[in-house]
Amino acid sequence: MVNEGRGGPEAAKKNRGGFTKVPNAILEKLAKTDLSIGELRLCLFVVRKTCGFHKAGDALAVSVMAEGTGLTKRAVRAILSRLRNRRLLLCQPSQIRWKGTLLNQYSINKNIDTWLPKARNGGAGVNGGAVRGERPCQKGVNGGAPTKERTKEITKERESLMEKDSGELHQTLVGYWCNHYEQKLGVAYDYREGKEGSHLKEMLKIFGEERLRLMIDAFMDSQDAWIRENGGYTIAVFRTQANKIAQSLAQGHASVESFMTVIPREL
Repeated sequence: MVNEGRGGPEAAKKNRGGFTKVPNAILEKLAKTDLSIGELRLCLFVVRKTCGFHKAGDALAVSVMAEGTGLTKRAVRAILSRLRNRRLLLCQPSQIRWKGTLLNQYSINKNIDTWLPKARNGGAGVNGGAVRGERPCQKGVNGGAPTKERTKEITKERESLMEKDSGELHQTLVGYWCNHYEQKLGVAYDYREGKEGSHLKEMLKIFGEERLRLMIDAFMDSQDAWIRENGGYTIAVFRTQANKIAQSLAQGHASVESFMTVIPREL
């Protein structure tokens, strides 16, 4: 007879209450995939919110994912970017709002053959390594670093993926910018695809999605007087400060004010 443990049969029955039907292939693939603890937590959370409710995808706020995984919001944003780049998670815009912000819909990519391996030439966060709020994975999980040939293959796979998804990433970042602007100022952002679109595409190519999202967060959090009263929270102003913001984040500055120096007035 199975020992029901403390609380007796009723407590045991309550704890066995619900189940999440997950395809065996996904569980087996997750078990073999080189993931940090934070990445695995987030994958399992998305599985719970989708497969657990018999849904193909779910619109999830970063704050909800942070609460559900025990990670910081910054860590969640960074991990989401990595999991999307590796094709473990799929993301598309939704029409659902959370505290005034349009949410993205997330799901596990069930086409597991398209999942990409972890890149070895970088890592989590802006500087490489784990971002704050996430425990780094241990070295040697898969038997050490890949060969030079395999490293080249991985690089080509990632470059091919980025080229294929560049349009999708661009549109996602446009939505990310507009949502942050509306959340901060309470009005819709008048986005112009021409010059502003070129600025975002250029910065996406230079900094990558993960770092660019963190830079947008930092810029929108700025209380710089000149920006508020003259320049405005525009993509054009953001572009002039992009290198300073990236450098400041890389150096671990706690405040965005540390890099918001004098901005050119000729914009």
